[in-house]
Amino acid sequence: MGVRRSVFTVLDVGQGNSTVIEAGRTVAIIDTGNGGSLLAYLHQRDIRQIDHLILSHHDNDHTGAALALLADYSRFRVRHLYYNAEQSRTSDTYATLVRVAEEAELRTGMRLDSLVRGKRVSFAGVTLRILHPSQGRVARGGGKRFANRHSMVVRVELENTERALALLPGDCDWVGLRQLRQYCARRHIDPSARILVFPHHGSGSCAGDNVSRYVDEWIALTHAEVVLFSFARSPSDREMFPAREVLTRSSAQGCAVLCTQLANSCQAEAPSRQPQHVRGNHQRPQHQLPCAGTMVFDLRSGVLIQPAIESHSAYVHLMAKPACLTNEDTGRPARWKALNQ
Repeated sequence: MGVRRSVFTVLDVGQGNSTVIEAGRTVAIIDTGNGGSLLAYLHQRDIRQIDHLILSHHDNDHTGAALALLADYSRFRVRHLYYNAEQSRTSDTYATLVRVAEEAELRTGMRLDSLVRGKRVSFAGVTLRILHPSQGRVARGGGKRFANRHSMVVRVELENTERALALLPGDCDWVGLRQLRQYCARRHIDPSARILVFPHHGSGSCAGDNVSRYVDEWIALTHAEVVLFSFARSPSDREMFPAREVLTRSSAQGCAVLCTQLANSCQAEAPSRQPQHVRGNHQRPQHQLPCAGTMVFDLRSGVLIQPAIESHSAYVHLMAKPACLTNEDTGRPARWKALNQ
């Protein structure tokens, strides 16, 4: 394995999510995206053993790369796989994932478990607390149409710190958010976190009938200082992820907003200057352009390590309509100080 470090990394996987937590020599991955970005990152970091692999739900853009990861016994060993036991997935990807996981369990001794609300995964001073869904809701299912609301919500907590580092809600929709809020209030659980990886790639389709309220409620729940969006830039003017209203509302709430890729609504044409601040990002389709790219935070302090914030700020100011800035922002926005503190 490469040089030991303790970092929280949100990978630019295109359309999807993948987060890697390195705590010394212990590695945990939450979702894998779909494609080669995660495996390329693990190869670059010389990571061969994954101690904990958590799949928030069974959409292909969250679990697709898990198939290659689990099947490549010569390069990787996954010690413990945790999955979402919701009953509504009948996709070919899910059926293949189950088969590959069972094969890995037999060949390598990998442990296989489901996670629901109340369970925790702890290692090296880090606790991954599952806040959603409940066992009852998972058992009842609800059909593929409603599966996003059963997406796992994971809170990244650290020893000897009052505030959690991050909240990862997967694709949790507005109904799931309401259930999460009620559960935390009833059990007196603090769901706050410094970083919010915004659910469903910033889509407005999960927001119900009021996008602004949906954004406000996520930020009020977490008291997030930093909001991250992981998505693939659209090849056309048809903007699916993220909704511009979600981006601008997050920024208006005073959060530092960072995106893995450049949203069409911020810059329709490719910018004249390539983002020199983006390092370690892997080959992608030509229409996909990084913005912040892969984002690396110090695990203990939450300080942004990559990209360099001054260079990223300069790049953002080249955009025609940057949604992460308000009309009052000049130079480096004051709210971005949270990235370095």
